[in-house]
Amino acid sequence: MSEQLSLSTKVVQTTSHLTFSPDPPFTGLKYIAGVDISFIKNTNKACAMLAILNFPDLSLAYQTYDIVDMTEPYIPYFLAFREVGHLVKLFQRVKLEKPELYPQIVFVDGAGVWHPKGRPPRLPMST
Repeated sequence: MSEQLSLSTKVVQTTSHLTFSPDPPFTGLKYIAGVDISFIKNTNKACAMLAILNFPDLSLAYQTYDIVDMTEPYIPYFLAFREVGHLVKLFQRVKLEKPELYPQIVFVDGAGVWHPKGRPPRLPMST
């Protein structure tokens, strides 16, 4: 668990790099996204999904997914090492196909800073 503690010290909580106002009505915010992976029972396959919504009306702007092979073992609290590579590929696809829709905020399934270990399971995701 020392890896988790090391990663938890690298969590940055700041708004200085944002391209939109962090205060309502969030002026300049145009696109938000959500990602997750859903596993297919009794297989090593999963569906990695990315959806990008227009803000503020939350209409769908773009979606993409891949059916992927999960080759890394399941280790509780270390999901990033198993899942993030598949999610990053979806963001790379957006950069190629629709760079103008690249999201400014991404919602990732996980407990975030409220995680018992003080870091989200998918913290290492960087696009």
